[in-house]
Amino acid sequence: MITLYGSGFSPFSRKIQMVLEYKSLDYDFIEIENENSVKAFDKINPRKEVPVLIDGDNIVINSSDIAAYLDHQYPNNSVLPNKPSERVIARKWERISDTLLDAITVDLLIWSWANLGPRPKGLFEAAKHDLEIIYDELELELANNQYVSGSLSIADIALFPHLGAVKLLGMPFSKEAHPNVYAWFKNMRSLNFCQADLDRIKVWLATVNERPLEKNKIAWRGDRLEWLMAKGFHDWFYTQIEQDKVIWPI
Repeated sequence: MITLYGSGFSPFSRKIQMVLEYKSLDYDFIEIENENSVKAFDKINPRKEVPVLIDGDNIVINSSDIAAYLDHQYPNNSVLPNKPSERVIARKWERISDTLLDAITVDLLIWSWANLGPRPKGLFEAAKHDLEIIYDELELELANNQYVSGSLSIADIALFPHLGAVKLLGMPFSKEAHPNVYAWFKNMRSLNFCQADLDRIKVWLATVNERPLEKNKIAWRGDRLEWLMAKGFHDWFYTQIEQDKVIWPI
């Protein structure tokens, strides 16, 4: 039996749940509400990050590595295209989803549950600027394709959670400005494993205030922190450190 340690909010966990369900694989899901919510989780992953997949004696960390492992171990309904040119595109968009899109969406949505004080001035505008660039590029990518790299792939699955969150940010793509992206998202929503993902995230969001999330100290990781710094919000972040509101992964 496959076991997945994850979070109902994490786009990386959601990505792997969708991959598992697209491949019709049974799995047990263990929710990690915060870095201390599951005893001895740091023995599995010292960084206390999700997702982590356990399949027999194999422990796989990092959503991209997990997706690649699942494709190798369970090749039905492959999410990594066989054609090299299509695989390059699929991995490119998975990487954009996992880095830039994740940074933008999480760095703005975190105020929905955490006590971080006022949102830094200009954060919304910086996010909107970068999202528009992504929408424009994705619009071109989908000009002649139903899916991002031709057939359904890890690119579509990785993008779906993030592009479902942009409406919550008040920065959605539109049918008028980005018709290809709009049609792609509508099609993705109709797929069974995407519907299941949306049902789960609706429950999570409806109960967010009841969950034992870390509200006063936040673990900042990788690209989420890099994007803040690159956009000039280092002064705000330094105040978070000074106020002892920052947790480092290790």
